[in-house]
Amino acid sequence: MTSIRQFSDEELTSFLDGEADPELQQAIEAALSEDDNLVQRLEDLSIETDTIKSAFSGLLADAPNPPMLMSEHETSSFGSTGQFNYFRAASIACLVFAAGILLGRIISLPDQATWHEYAAKYHALYVTDTLAAVPTDPKGLDTALTRARSALKHKLSKQALTDVAGLDLKRSQVLGFEGRPLIRLAYLSQKGAPVALCIIGNPAATKSPPHVTSMEGLAAASWSKGGYDFLLIGGKDATLIRDAALKLQKQL
Repeated sequence: MTSIRQFSDEELTSFLDGEADPELQQAIEAALSEDDNLVQRLEDLSIETDTIKSAFSGLLADAPNPPMLMSEHETSSFGSTGQFNYFRAASIACLVFAAGILLGRIISLPDQATWHEYAAKYHALYVTDTLAAVPTDPKGLDTALTRARSALKHKLSKQALTDVAGLDLKRSQVLGFEGRPLIRLAYLSQKGAPVALCIIGNPAATKSPPHVTSMEGLAAASWSKGGYDFLLIGGKDATLIRDAALKLQKQL
C-alpha cells in the first residue's frame, strides 16, 4: 500500500498561489486523486475575507501586542521543537508583520464595505518585489488558471488574460468574499507596478463600461459583464489601467 505524503500548510498555500516548484506541484496533484482530506484542506486554505475579519477582530481584542498575532500552535511549535532554521523563522516574522498590516486595513473598513474595497486594501500591500521574484512557470500558471475557472465557472481564456499591452501575468489566486469565489490575477507592469484583475460572480450584474477611478491612491477601473463584476487596480498610470480595462472587457 502506497503511503500518502503529508503536506504542510505552507506547501499547500504555495500550490494555491501558483508558486510551488514543479516537483511539489506534481506531488500535490497526484495526491489529490487519492486523498479526500487533502482536497478539503485546500478548500479550507482558500481565503474568506469575512472570516478573516471576524477572526482577527477577536485576536485584537484578546491580544493587542503584535507578537500575540501568532497562533498558539505556531508559538508552541516554534519554542518546543527548535527545528526552525533562520530563514523559516524570518518568514514567519514577515508573515506576522504583514498579517498585522492587513488586519488593520481590513478592520478599518465599514461593515458594509464592498468586495472592491476589500480587494483594493489587499492590493495596496503589493510592491514590485512581491511579483518580480515570482518565476515564470507556464505549467504552474495553467494549473492555477484551471482552478480559477472551476471555482468561478468562467472560461478565463489564457490568451485573453495575457494579451494585454504593458502587463505581464504572474499568478492566479482563488480567494473568497461572503461565500463567493473571488479570482485575483496578478500582473506586473513594464514599469514595475503590481496590478490585479479581480473577478467575482454576480447574477444581477448588467453590462457596464469600465469606470475609471482611484482606490487606495491607485488607478482603478471597474465594470460588469455576463454575470460577473470586474476590478482592475494598480499603479498610478490611469491611462494604462483604462486601456487594459477596455481590452479585458472586450476579450473576457
